[in-house]
Amino acid sequence: MKTIVLIPALNPDEKTLRYVNELNGVGFDKIIVINDGSSADYDGVFDELAKVEGVTVLTHKVNQGKGRGLKTGFNHILKEYSPDEITGVVTADADGQHCAADTLAAAKALEASPGSLIIGTRNFSAGDVPLRNATGNRITSFVFLLLYGKMIHDTQTGLRAIPYGYLRKCLSLEGERYEYEINMLISAVNDKLPIEELPIQTIYIEGNKSSHYNVLRDSFRIYKVLFGKFFGFSLSGILSFAVDIGLYSLLTKFVFTALSDNTAVFGATALARIVSSMINYTANKNLVFKSGGKTSVTLAKYYALCALQMLASFTALALIRSLLSIPASATSGIKIAVDAVLFLISYGVQRKYIFK
Repeated sequence: MKTIVLIPALNPDEKTLRYVNELNGVGFDKIIVINDGSSADYDGVFDELAKVEGVTVLTHKVNQGKGRGLKTGFNHILKEYSPDEITGVVTADADGQHCAADTLAAAKALEASPGSLIIGTRNFSAGDVPLRNATGNRITSFVFLLLYGKMIHDTQTGLRAIPYGYLRKCLSLEGERYEYEINMLISAVNDKLPIEELPIQTIYIEGNKSSHYNVLRDSFRIYKVLFGKFFGFSLSGILSFAVDIGLYSLLTKFVFTALSDNTAVFGATALARIVSSMINYTANKNLVFKSGGKTSVTLAKYYALCALQMLASFTALALIRSLLSIPASATSGIKIAVDAVLFLISYGVQRKYIFK
């Protein structure tokens, strides 16, 4: 076969050995297992794995995490194989969640579509799925859709078929543990790499107790990666808001005192908004999204988005007021909700189209 299977393993048991034998039985003749700093008590399992035909065992002396294990495997593959020899790599877990048939299906899907990232997608509506796994995956999928504009129904699946040409990019991605896999998805979306979802069996043995996933620690790492740019985007928005309000107050109190109230308010609003929006633009371009785009182009797009955002906010408020028959003085709460939605949309537009 022209596809390699890569399995990071920490303290594996007989499930891993059985799975590797099954892979060998369905035709995989190139299998790499990463011993990620397992206890010496498991040396016997790795010795047995090394005896299986076509299996290579690579060892970390200390535990470095799943992300680092995958990178070790990718690096080995890039050094040992050329693109003429293999189509890509199927990554899989060592805890019994994947079966040989699904792994083979992922390999075939990659060979049929060698430029795509194939994602093995589990069914979280199945009755035997632990509640924390089903809930966590659904929330992460929804957040991923909001922030990156792509619905991926199983963001934490370990069964992925990765094209050979994308392995070098995968080596450059940040993340040493479970957060690495979410970073891979973000990178694929940003790079416009086609992502195909492949339905696979949903297997949880004994409530998935053999998994090394730490709910609090690893979830924090994953969401830190997910929200990384969004936190910066939010801070940039808060800073520009503070500048806008502060400058408006200074101008109306100390600068435009000789003007009529309406003129002073208009002038202070316009000047404060110009300054604050320039600060917001500069922070988003250079610090949040780190865009190398031409300033004249990104600036024009940015202000076009600002204008559309104001128009959308006004239109939505007017429509809601007319439907609910409420006075303008009672729309503050509605405006906050509308602008919060527009803020999320603005993040997606700036990330994808303005500061790409």
